[in-house]
Amino acid sequence: MVAGLPDILGCYHGHFCAFEVKRDAVGKPTRLQLYYLERIKATGGVVALIHTVEQAEAELDRIEEVQEVRLPRS
Repeated sequence: MVAGLPDILGCYHGHFCAFEVKRDAVGKPTRLQLYYLERIKATGGVVALIHTVEQAEAELDRIEEVQEVRLPRS
């Protein structure tokens, strides 16, 4: 892995996702991690700093909600 890259990278419903995972609520990303997150976000990716599985699930749910709005109604 390259230093500074987010812990979780993937594609979900056509959206590139980058999640930086911290063990507890006081964990903060480094300057290099913030740099990568900002670059990914600037190019249209979904980025999040997460501390729990529930936070990751909420981000994925948010992507699904946006996707549903964009789909044409039949």
